[in-house]
Amino acid sequence: MATSGEFCLAADGAPTDCESVQFISGVELQDAQTLLLAYGVNDCAAKVARLALERVWRMLRPLAAHAGDACYATSDIAEGI
Repeated sequence: MATSGEFCLAADGAPTDCESVQFISGVELQDAQTLLLAYGVNDCAAKVARLALERVWRMLRPLAAHAGDACYATSDIAEGI
């Protein structure tokens, strides 16, 4: 029903840069406004990040009924805990 641009998990040493290898392995609703994302970093470490639901809604772009080639170039960075 909707898509977002490339999703980026902030790198420890460079918060405005993405981790080179990132894999979200779990999502949990922390409260009415926040998602917790469990993820792996460079296949070496496990981490958790918080993401505001309001931010998720802003990232999403509706897909047209027959938009098989839809791709959006926006991105967002989730901050690690």
